[in-house]
Amino acid sequence: MPIRKAFLLALFLFIVLTLSWFLFFLKWRESVERYEAPAQEQQEPGSSSMYHMPGGDQPPTRSDGLPRPHLESTGFDFSELGLQAHAAAVNGPALEALRTELEALALDEALAQLLAWLEAGIDLPTGIWFELAAKGKLVGAPSFRTFAIDQLARMSPELAAEYAQAAFRRELPDFADEFALQLRNFGRYALDRDPSAPEQLETQMQRLILKADWVQAPGVGFLEAFDTWVALESTAALPTLTEWLGHGPQDPVLGHAAYLTLERLIDRSGAETFSELAVWTETPLRGDPAKRRAALWARAPLEQPEGVQLAEVYLLNPALTPAERRAFYAQVPNLHFSHSHNLLSEGVYPDAATILSRLQASRDQLANWRQDSRFAADQAAIEEALQRLQGVLGQH
Repeated sequence: MPIRKAFLLALFLFIVLTLSWFLFFLKWRESVERYEAPAQEQQEPGSSSMYHMPGGDQPPTRSDGLPRPHLESTGFDFSELGLQAHAAAVNGPALEALRTELEALALDEALAQLLAWLEAGIDLPTGIWFELAAKGKLVGAPSFRTFAIDQLARMSPELAAEYAQAAFRRELPDFADEFALQLRNFGRYALDRDPSAPEQLETQMQRLILKADWVQAPGVGFLEAFDTWVALESTAALPTLTEWLGHGPQDPVLGHAAYLTLERLIDRSGAETFSELAVWTETPLRGDPAKRRAALWARAPLEQPEGVQLAEVYLLNPALTPAERRAFYAQVPNLHFSHSHNLLSEGVYPDAATILSRLQASRDQLANWRQDSRFAADQAAIEEALQRLQGVLGQH
């Protein structure tokens, strides 16, 4: 009897252990499949794209024909990043270590790895501020996905543009930082190669500004995306930007970003932007928005006849308040230039000779307005502006 009881007990334990192992195996398979990249729809027959990804939107296989690697295939210890537990935030040193691991791989394998992570939807916050360096390079990645999207562009600009175009066909992501980088990746590669790129970017910017939660709580990536309009020298953006500037007291962050974007648009396209802005002068503004509109019009190129004409259209508009007119004269010529690193565009910074020419042209035009009866009500403000400029120019 004792032997029989021992045998039954051993059999029972064997069955329990076997079932436990089987259940563990099922859980393990489920966890692996969860990180596999989901299959995407194939591109429709007859459609074409210079950035078409092999197999529709699917990331490519390795050049040796092997399947895309799993998350652990680089040999990097992902537990240090908290990716498996989805618990801790990823930090800067961990991302740099991961970058080193990726750059040590064969290019095809590294790119496939990045795309596998992106398609798996893995993301974690980093606690790092969204920050750009020269040429739109991301030096502050606020999340793991922004790091991966940026690294993709560093290693293959063409594939990054291709992936961005695929992302444009999907729903908007949860965070604007990610979408801003997709705009950058596509724009930097496609604008010089694809005639349809400006239209595609305009369409994506409309999607961006129609996402209510991004507009109501604008983050850094959302605001940085406005540079897309600057790069395109977009006049389609002007109604939105002027509306946001007018709401400045209620939403100072959005209002200030709109002002800076308008300022940079004016610096790039000059009279063309002012021509489109002329209708805006008919909108009554008060307080800070009025002063900012005056600052923008004080950038009018008075060294050009067209610039003088546009400035006069603005100044002679009966909708302008005396305070806004005084703000214009107090700032003309507005030669303040923003120095920044941007997603797509490069800054426009005039040389010393151009600045001197604009100062002289503004002084001469103010002298003309002082003799013009249409500006009789502005004589005191014009005189103050003339004295200011004469003090700056001296004998020039």
